Amino acid sequence: GGLWRSGWFVIYDSLFTWLLVVGISEEIIFRCGVLTLIVGLLARKQRLGWWSRRPRLGAVILTSLLFALAHLFRGATLIFLALLASLLYGVAFVAGKSLFGPVLLHGLLNVLILMNFHLADFK
Repeated sequence: GGLWRSGWFVIYDSLFTWLLVVGISEEIIFRCGVLTLIVGLLARKQRLGWWSRRPRLGAVILTSLLFALAHLFRGATLIFLALLASLLYGVAFVAGKSLFGPVLLHGLLNVLILMNFHLADFK
């Protein structure tokens, strides 16, 4: 991958940034913030039918769509990967009732993307 052909500082900086900073901050925003907010909104709106009967699942889906849109500038491939990954992060957050699982998954997937898919520009 492109990352491993770079100098040690670029590798360290990229791993630190993508594994810790991006993974943690995006999960706090999208899982603790957006997903939790949407669960509350869907649970209160009784006339929404299916959405109000399954607020957690609905919130995972809606949050994943927003997460994918937040990656719009990266192109169609990353938008699709972000949607799938966000569904996984959302399920991990709801099932585990903790941010630990989504942060770990997010960080690991970011590193895999950097290592294998050349989605970042390294010089």
